[in-house]
Amino acid sequence: MDNTAEATAAGALYSDAAGRFAVLAKTTRNATIGFVVLGYALYWARKGGAARVTDTGAFLWEKFPKFVLGFLVVSTLATFGAFSKAQAADIANLSRASAFAPTCAVLPVRAGARWPSASWANASSRSSRWR
Repeated sequence: MDNTAEATAAGALYSDAAGRFAVLAKTTRNATIGFVVLGYALYWARKGGAARVTDTGAFLWEKFPKFVLGFLVVSTLATFGAFSKAQAADIANLSRASAFAPTCAVLPVRAGARWPSASWANASSRSSRWR
């Protein structure tokens, strides 16, 4: 299972101990996956499997997910009391609902997905030839 919530729910359905183990296992995975990926990337680069990067700063800035910076700014402001309880609740609700749908809508675009070509629309008429 890829999702922590799914693993926790499945474990809890089996037993309380299994639910606790699922939380421990998934949390450990989530906490260590960044280090594993970094180690693998370094290994791959040393083996010559990666392209040579000339401007490391520009490369990191291009690849770094910018939403993390926004999260850190809002988290820091909230930690130091820059928001009232009502404002903090509004921010939490925004992140749960309003910002979720547009973010998911943009993901395929950022991933390089393309709309099907016009020939795709005629696929049903072409498939009748094979019957």
